[in-house]
Amino acid sequence: MSAGPPSIGEDVLGELERQGAACTGDVPALVATSKGAHPGFVDAHAHARALELALLRRAAAADRHAAWWLACAAAVVRASPLAPPQEDAELLVGRAFGELPQSAAARSPLPEGARWLVAGHAEPPATAHALELARKNAAIYVERLDAELQGRVPTLLARTGSSPTVAPVAIEVVTTYAAAATLVRASMARLGDRCAAFDPALAEVAARALAELDDAILPSLLARVEEARTALAAPAPALPIVERTSFVGAAPPTFATQSGQLAVAAPPSAAPASVEQLDAAMRAAFERAWTSRDPADRATFEAAVRARYLPETAHITDPDQQRRALDHYVTHALSQLGS
Repeated sequence: MSAGPPSIGEDVLGELERQGAACTGDVPALVATSKGAHPGFVDAHAHARALELALLRRAAAADRHAAWWLACAAAVVRASPLAPPQEDAELLVGRAFGELPQSAAARSPLPEGARWLVAGHAEPPATAHALELARKNAAIYVERLDAELQGRVPTLLARTGSSPTVAPVAIEVVTTYAAAATLVRASMARLGDRCAAFDPALAEVAARALAELDDAILPSLLARVEEARTALAAPAPALPIVERTSFVGAAPPTFATQSGQLAVAAPPSAAPASVEQLDAAMRAAFERAWTSRDPADRATFEAAVRARYLPETAHITDPDQQRRALDHYVTHALSQLGS
């Protein structure tokens, strides 16, 4: 399995730059034509990465026209779960031209979905330490997902082999790993933009952290996701089923700092169980609900998700906001079961 993005040569980047310069506002057409510039661009991550590199080159040449349309295309290809494409494109251009200090979006509090990367803080300090904490959290999380998916695939193949009708559900489960990767990437980008907006000296640090995620950390997980999708879509022989816990995709973990070291944040002392126990109960409930499709098992899974993520929302003092945050986790988790 390839662990890195496809090689993007000068000729490919040059072609993307020409396409951006020639664009007159038809972003879907630019997305389609740019995808044809390299066979590796069937991978959305590699496609978006190349568009962003071409954008940086046009920004260095002070070509704001081409840079803007390349940013729009990149924002469509790499759809952010944290912002609409227009806002994401504006942040990309602000990043490329060093204009983030003038960006209201970059200077605003982190979107709720990105706060897990810095222990839940809406407005973390713009420091190299905050970026390093986020970089390590992102790497730990992605590597854990990669290892978990590697162990999960044999069980998924076994189930699709014994019951072909399960294949679409199994593929959807695998897709949650790709969604988690997208959230990690969007969270890291948004934190980097915020830090650079308040302290432009951090722009290079933020860029390096994001490049590491793009080029050295995410590609392995995304390649494994595609391999799993391909294997699950093909007829599979029956295999011995080995029970494993599965990633539900409801939300990433929350990390915190403890004596200067990274550690998973502990639940409040009033919690009836540890995070590990709540995780195990939630995953077991997911397995039952996914396999049986019984409404009662679905309800049990919903209750388990609420129990698991109640500690994550305990810091929200407003009851309505806390309820909405918890409902967001629950809705996302239940969506993994399908209709």
